[in-house]
Parts: sequence; C-alpha cells; structure tokens
Amino acid sequence: MLVPLLVGKFTGKNITIALMGKPFGYDLEQEEHMPVVQLCFSLSDNLILYSPNLIEEWGLERFRDKIKIAHRHIIDFESFKIIKKYQDRNYDIGYIGRFEEVKNVRSFVKSVPHLLKKDENLNIFLGGDGNQKEEVLDFIEKKNLQENIHYEGWIDHEDLPQYLNDIKLLVIPSYSEGLPNIMLEAMACGTPVLISPVGAVPDIVEDGKNGFILEDNSPEGIAKRVNEIMKYDEDKMNKIIENANEMVRNEFNFENVQENYREILTNIKD
Repeated sequence: MLVPLLVGKFTGKNITIALMGKPFGYDLEQEEHMPVVQLCFSLSDNLILYSPNLIEEWGLERFRDKIKIAHRHIIDFESFKIIKKYQDRNYDIGYIGRFEEVKNVRSFVKSVPHLLKKDENLNIFLGGDGNQKEEVLDFIEKKNLQENIHYEGWIDHEDLPQYLNDIKLLVIPSYSEGLPNIMLEAMACGTPVLISPVGAVPDIVEDGKNGFILEDNSPEGIAKRVNEIMKYDEDKMNKIIENANEMVRNEFNFENVQENYREILTNIKD
C-alpha cells in the first residue's frame, strides 16, 4: 500500500483509507510491520473506522483528528427477522461461532455445570466448529452434559436465522472482536445477546436496554450473568428485544450505511 500512497501524495491526491478490520501489523505476530503501517496512516488524509471505540482498541489515538466513523456492516433483513416469539423458543441459551481461543467457547461450555446447579432442565444450543472442537465435545461427554446441550456442528450462514430464532439468549464471550455480525443478526432475529465489551461492542450494546454486557467471561462469570438475566420478566425482556431490533434496523440497513459513506466522501476535499 505504501507505493500507491506515495504516488498519490506526490500527485496531490486526497488519500482516504477505510479500515474494514484490525490493521495489519497491529497484532503481536505482525508487529514488525507496524512502522510501515503507521507511515501509511500518516500519509493518508482520512481514515474511516466503523466504530469510535476502535480508536483506542486498535491504538489509533495519534490519528484521531483524521478519523471518520461509518458502519461497514449491512444486515439482510429479508432473511434475518423475527420468526418465532421469544417465549416459544426451545433453547434457553446458546453459542454459535468458531471454536477457537479468541472466541472463548471453552468458558461457555464450562459454565454449563454451574448453570445446571440452578436449573437442571436447561436446554442449551451449541453450533460451530474449529480447532477446539474435540476438547469441547470431550468436556461435554466427561461431564455428562449431552442431555442438556444440543450440538449442531457448523451452521451455514443461510441457515442461521432459523437457529437464532430458536434461542432465548445468545452468549458471545469473546476475548477479542471487531463488531461481530452474529450479534447484529441475533438482534435482527429478536434474540437477546450477552457479549463481552470488546471491539466496537460498547458503541452498540447498552446493558439492560438493548442487550447485556458480560464483564467477566470466565465460566463462573458467564453463569452468574446468565442466571441474573433469566430473572427478567417477559415484558422487560420483550422491551430489550424491541429496542435491539429497532436499533439494528435503523443503523445497519443498506440505505443508512450508503448515506454515511456518501456524506463522508462528499465532504472530503481534493
């Protein structure tokens, strides 16, 4: 990217970089590339991020004056919508995603024995695949959790709406995220989310208003927070569902995202 940036600078062009994910070089295993990446950002006139919280999360404070905010996530509301009422859903809680360290699926599964101490009849949905699959399934077998946990394996994106519509609470206990699509898609399907406050999440989720924040994503912390949420009455939960659904439909539709980018790019001076 450095060569075209230099050419653009020498020819007097306005340079705008839209960051669709964490910048290359900002991870520990890539940090030797950090000086070049920061030089590229210094040469640019504008940086576009999809969340204000990512400025600090990604260590971009020095470039704050040139940062513009615009969503990049667009939800297909023809597919992701409320099909089944909250009270008619089969699974009390669920996890859908990759079985990898950063997603913290192990803590989710290890929270189940703690949860069953409060309610031995809990129905739990588990969907996904990854390098921790065998470890997760071994834990379920050793703890005799097969009657409570339904494991579906990897779920194709086109099938996600039907599964999300069968879960009363989606748990996303990740150690790191940008802005997870599964969270927005769950909100569109009327599924409350309990999620770690990482990445862009704090800019979207207001605890107790349109979702729930998971401050402690250990097995014990997950179980404690889930038990608290399960005490919410139906009216209060339905209000949270309504707030989340309205927010995601207003903010993450194609027209709104398009207009945000149009406004930013229109105001950029050559």
